[in-house]
Amino acid sequence: MLCIGLAVGLLPTISAAQALGLSPAHDRPRWLTAWSPLDWDLDLTRRLPAASLLIPGYRTHIGAFWTAGNPAALARDVDSSHTEFALAWSRQRGDYRRPLDPGGTRLVRLQGESWRSIQPRFSLIGRIVADREELDPGTASDETEPYSSSPFVTLDTSLAAVRRTRVRLEGAGGWQLGSWGLGLTLGLEDRDHQTNESGLTRRLHGATAGVVLGASRRLGSFGLGVFGRYRNRNETIRLTEVTEQGRVYQLEGFRDALPIDFITAYYRRIQEVSTAAGASLSGALAGGVVAASAEVRRLTEKMTVQEQNNPLEDTWRVTGWAAGLSWRRFVSTTWSIESSLSGEGFNGKADAAFDSTGVFYVAHGSVASAQVELHFDSGDWEAAAGLGFRHESWDGADTSPDVSARLSSTSPGVQLLAGRQLGAVRIILSGAMLFYGPNSRIPDPSSRGQAYQRFIAPALDLYALAAHPGALAARVEWSVSGGSTLWTVLRFENLSPRAAALTPFSPTGTRRATALELGITLGK
Repeated sequence: MLCIGLAVGLLPTISAAQALGLSPAHDRPRWLTAWSPLDWDLDLTRRLPAASLLIPGYRTHIGAFWTAGNPAALARDVDSSHTEFALAWSRQRGDYRRPLDPGGTRLVRLQGESWRSIQPRFSLIGRIVADREELDPGTASDETEPYSSSPFVTLDTSLAAVRRTRVRLEGAGGWQLGSWGLGLTLGLEDRDHQTNESGLTRRLHGATAGVVLGASRRLGSFGLGVFGRYRNRNETIRLTEVTEQGRVYQLEGFRDALPIDFITAYYRRIQEVSTAAGASLSGALAGGVVAASAEVRRLTEKMTVQEQNNPLEDTWRVTGWAAGLSWRRFVSTTWSIESSLSGEGFNGKADAAFDSTGVFYVAHGSVASAQVELHFDSGDWEAAAGLGFRHESWDGADTSPDVSARLSSTSPGVQLLAGRQLGAVRIILSGAMLFYGPNSRIPDPSSRGQAYQRFIAPALDLYALAAHPGALAARVEWSVSGGSTLWTVLRFENLSPRAAALTPFSPTGTRRATALELGITLGK
């Protein structure tokens, strides 16, 4: 059947996707992004709590390539052909947000992806994404991702509308040479951000390149593999005063950031290098198929405001790990069960260039999740139900002065799906709810400075407030000649607090998102 909807969009999205609304990098099921050389996130970027839904229209894939991202298993894991093109539109707005989130966003995205076995021993997969995002009202942040775990964040006081353009190309090839497998994954992304109309012009250009190399060996019914990842990211921020005086804040952890007034221009460059090494295992277990992986990671991020040789650099260094396990079994021709466990963690240290104290900020965090899903598909009818659990913790502390915060949350989730085939048309409805329960310790904002109260305190308060984000989605598929399928997905999401404000700086209101996707899946 074309749509085992929850096999793809159930708890992988509840437990892993924390991006309200359609987000190219975060609203995809895990098995569709694990192989990407660009998407792996050592820094455990903090996102809005969300019960995101996505129903792509094909079964979940489990294997060393799909689960662990090892390209050496591509030729063995790709046992079908798939080609899909989609056009997506989304809108998100509302007052319940963090200070560096935009007041509203509109996104248009065009995407195509395909995988197939070229020969019995050789397979390919590729993806192209092009999108245009409008932030209006805009955000004070000058960076692509202001809520990574890095304590260094650049922002200015201009809230002008911003236009973001992104193009991404990525693909992988895998060869099976007897009992050995070899694979290579390459990816490149280019970003351009600039204000639409503003007295203070903001321009950002970013480029990210990534590569993954892998090797595997067949040992009986199991495949054992190793792989290595490398990613390089560069961002250049330029602010130019036109008719409005420029004021910049360079946040450094919980320190009281002083405003920097500049005349004519401001410059900041970010250079990041990430590496990882891991192992994967896949095969048959307990009447089903299983895949597991584990890896160690390292990241170094350097930032400078000097356009010269050998500039002074702020430095953020991180070490981390990740592990995962997925298992699926078909208990009959109509029933199947899936389960997965995953975990990630990191430790980071920051050193400011113009500070002689050395390491002034440390942070560590972890995420653990588990989910189980039950699926039914008789051809004419389908249904699915799933339960998930996610625990997150993040600790950050300034060593001088001694200020710290702990963000911890436990979030169970539930999702239901029902679908019906009516001739050439198939209709699928689904709903999800996440129960975000925090247990956090945050500094008293009344004892901190103005920059902290304005740009940091509201975000910490949001993570310390209970919330029950929900989502609804409907998918309609129409089978056409040649075995192809036209489809559309309409999705609604909502986020609002379920507790009284902690301080006068706590955000209030709601945050809502609407997304519409139109696509075609070519005959298989």
